[in-house]
Amino acid sequence: MTNEAETITSIVIKCASDVFDTPREDISEKSVIATDLHGDSFDHIEFVMLLEEAFGIEFSDDDVEEIKTISDAVNRVSETLSREEIAA
Repeated sequence: MTNEAETITSIVIKCASDVFDTPREDISEKSVIATDLHGDSFDHIEFVMLLEEAFGIEFSDDDVEEIKTISDAVNRVSETLSREEIAA
């Protein structure tokens, strides 16, 4: 994993910890938001909004629907950042 990927993962896990009130050490990339983190739809939206704020990005509606795990969130953040770098 590259330093950038590690940084993104660390920030995503911090955001998840804050939203789902779960210790960071209990969250992995395999954690499923609905079951492992006990997130409901309101938590999911709060998590997405916190990620957008933390990374200065905006997810598409399709991206939001595809975020089911921490790994999904990391991938969506990475892809969105890459798209925004190309557009700049």
